[in-house]
Amino acid sequence: MCPGTGYTRADMVFHNAIIESGGNRSIGRVYPHTIGPPMALRTTLFTALNALLGRSMDKHTRLIEACRDRGADRAAAIAREHIFHLIEDFEGLRATPRPRAKAPNCSPGSPSAISGRR
Repeated sequence: MCPGTGYTRADMVFHNAIIESGGNRSIGRVYPHTIGPPMALRTTLFTALNALLGRSMDKHTRLIEACRDRGADRAAAIAREHIFHLIEDFEGLRATPRPRAKAPNCSPGSPSAISGRR
């Protein structure tokens, strides 16, 4: 399986559930068409920096709790923090020289992405 694929799929389900639960059909229609680049970045970051997974799960848990408690301002702050961490992590990854390893072809439609095998 391509690195990060399982988490990325589950993450997409989570984000879609949050969008749908908001009840805004316009955002619901637009979201799938805009999330591609951030999802690709997130998969790359989870592959390169495994430590991010725990932090992301913590943000998701806190977001669910804020929604459950009807804490809209708290949920919005957590969502912003989640988004800005993605940007910070990307900038940190770009600034850190790393040897280039041959990555599996995980582009949509590739045998690796479809079969879950490398």
